[in-house]
Amino acid sequence: MEDEFPLGIWPDRILLCRGAEAEIYKIRFLGEEAVLKIRRRKKYRNPELDRRTRTSRTLREASALKKAKELGVRAPFVRYVDTRSALIVMQFIRGSLCRDALVEGSLEWSWVATELGRDVARLHNGQLVHGDLTTSNVIVDGDKLVLFDFGLSEIDPGVEGKAVDIELLYRVLHSTHPQIEKGFMGEFLQEYESASESGGTVVKRFNAIKRMGRYVAREDRAQP
Repeated sequence: MEDEFPLGIWPDRILLCRGAEAEIYKIRFLGEEAVLKIRRRKKYRNPELDRRTRTSRTLREASALKKAKELGVRAPFVRYVDTRSALIVMQFIRGSLCRDALVEGSLEWSWVATELGRDVARLHNGQLVHGDLTTSNVIVDGDKLVLFDFGLSEIDPGVEGKAVDIELLYRVLHSTHPQIEKGFMGEFLQEYESASESGGTVVKRFNAIKRMGRYVAREDRAQP
């Protein structure tokens, strides 16, 4: 198909991750290490709808990465974008995946919670919602955090999207890092609320969503 990119031009590529939406490779681009993210065609989707979906998500992610940096949040530099092939080439970030470091106990969670709270507040102050705010989408690079995978991001000036962003982080901590969940969220929310222009309102809505989730879970368990 005409929109399939010839990955053979990078014969030494290394597959880093294959997800539901995209494949991530480590490559060399213009003589330097880089990351290639390519959204493959979905055969079950209408071809035209599939093309539009992949194109819009690619453009949205590239734009979000640029905006995140403008807002003072560390994110990979975009090196190259090809909307026809739905791919982005980005800066390769050396470091540890936050999720793995927290699970192994090799990372001070209190520091991560504070830094992440500040970074998410910066995004939200710029009306940018990450859309997939998990510890799997954060790299620890020395004494800095780097946020990536903005494929589901969107510009949203409302409270709901920002609260849902935080609620997803809470759910991930609850399932993957239960031993630090309470302390982590406490420090994250404290920093977020102090750094966010609408922090109190967003946190209030987050708590309401969290309570709803617990109510639904209890109802499900009560079913015969």
